[in-house]
Amino acid sequence: MKMIFPSTIPTPRVVLGLVFAQLIALVPMSDGLAADTAAQLKRQADDFASNGINFTLKECNLPNVCGGKSFRSHQKAKRETGNDAVVEERKLKFDGLYIEVLYELEYPAGTRIKNPYKHPFIEGVTITKPNWPVAHGLRVGVTRETVTQVLGKGSGVENSIEYVNDTKQDSVIFFFKNNHVEKIQWTPWNDG
Repeated sequence: MKMIFPSTIPTPRVVLGLVFAQLIALVPMSDGLAADTAAQLKRQADDFASNGINFTLKECNLPNVCGGKSFRSHQKAKRETGNDAVVEERKLKFDGLYIEVLYELEYPAGTRIKNPYKHPFIEGVTITKPNWPVAHGLRVGVTRETVTQVLGKGSGVENSIEYVNDTKQDSVIFFFKNNHVEKIQWTPWNDG
């Protein structure tokens, strides 16, 4: 018969201590993992703030149609900007989609631009209906939790979350009603 000495059998207290020590060793790694995840979400939110409107507008042939649909109403005005350009400002309203756009007609004032409608400057886009596609599936109607899972915490108050690309100064705001997206509003930064 083999004899077992009490010092070779780990007591529950020793086992618990070993498990606790291994858990403590993992804490810095999980903090690093959380930092990596937060950084990845910030990059994704920055990209969404600056480029998310492109996903929605890719089916548009502005200023005439978007998603195969003609605008319901529009306003247009000509004005001179602070940097000596003459622009045509248009506000286009589609079903659940509102777009503010500038077309540079002259730069400097008096010098016409060839085909000014080829490269619009988007001043703002607002989506209020779920029939418009949005990058990452974050269309009107999704939950607040879905938005924060994809883009992170953002900043805001109870009924909205804003994501700002600090480098490019573009922003997007999600507005909520009953914890679901009611409206999405992009504001790209334009120097004009």
